[in-house]
Amino acid sequence: MKRLIALRKEHPALLADGSIEFLTDSYPLAYLRKAADGSETLLVVINPDQMAHSNLVPEGNWIQIYLNGTATEQKENEIHMPGQTAVIYQLQQA
Repeated sequence: MKRLIALRKEHPALLADGSIEFLTDSYPLAYLRKAADGSETLLVVINPDQMAHSNLVPEGNWIQIYLNGTATEQKENEIHMPGQTAVIYQLQQA
């Protein structure tokens, strides 16, 4: 829990005034969090199911900043998530 609190303080996209854009309506659930000032974009992907699932995510240079569960696998713009896993990626600006 302390790690999540620290993560929220470190990343403006996780603050209450940031925007949320849902990308999927099936597992794994994926959404973008964007800082109100446009300084940061995070991709949050969650698979609460017991089974592994795959889904498409936006293209970009995504760097993993948080993982809870088993390691995920990302190829191009598809992510494969083991069951009961959550991951947060930060978009690296070019």
